[in-house]
Amino acid sequence: SIVSLPYGIAHAQGQVGSLDRPLLDAFPEFADLRTEPARMRILVKHALTMTMGTEWNEDLPYTDPQNGERQMEAAADRYRFVLDRPLVAAPGERWNYNGGATAVIAKLVSRGTGRPLLDFAQEHLFAPLGITDVEWFTDREGEPKAASGLRLRPRDLAKIGQLVLQRGRW
Repeated sequence: SIVSLPYGIAHAQGQVGSLDRPLLDAFPEFADLRTEPARMRILVKHALTMTMGTEWNEDLPYTDPQNGERQMEAAADRYRFVLDRPLVAAPGERWNYNGGATAVIAKLVSRGTGRPLLDFAQEHLFAPLGITDVEWFTDREGEPKAASGLRLRPRDLAKIGQLVLQRGRW
């Protein structure tokens, strides 16, 4: 939920492209995945709404090696891992919690804005709300663990909740 807010801000600024474009268009380094027509139907909006239609299981405890987020974190390339998951449903057909989708959206923000996710979020989301105590854990490459690495104080999460309830007005 938090990562979608900087994405929305970057989208409003024209920095991240259309919600209706194929997700793989944002990852030219994975040209080999573009050869599968069904995979090209996964749009950016499907990642935002966690309706990508790919195999992903975070119902398992994080200690279980079959947990999707744990597998993503152990993969040589987290984005390839997320984008190359087997298709199990048509994109947009059903919701499935997917921390990998969150990681992909975070990458779109950093690529589109040319800034690290935390820097962009601090300037455009956290600072305007008066949120100063933020920690975002990173992986071994320094990428933010967008699906589970953000730490905020409860009162600051409440500010974000209020912002959402007020449809982006503060």
